[in-house]
Amino acid sequence: TALEDELEKIKKKLEHYLGLESTLEKTLLAAQQTALKMEEQAKKEEAKKLYEQLIIDYPGSTLIQIARNRLGELNGRP
Repeated sequence: TALEDELEKIKKKLEHYLGLESTLEKTLLAAQQTALKMEEQAKKEEAKKLYEQLIIDYPGSTLIQIARNRLGELNGRP
């Protein structure tokens, strides 16, 4: 029926968007790992800039609180 066809289309779109979300989360995680490596290499200023950009670029991500906390630590806040 038309309703079943529409439901199938919506399911496919949802799968697509869930895949995009997963890709974005992986990208964010990779960027955070890069920031940690930069920090470990005594490049704290570059790491701060990367964390700040992550916070701007991915405000709705569940991983952003980690980035905010780490940025605060780098800035000397508890």
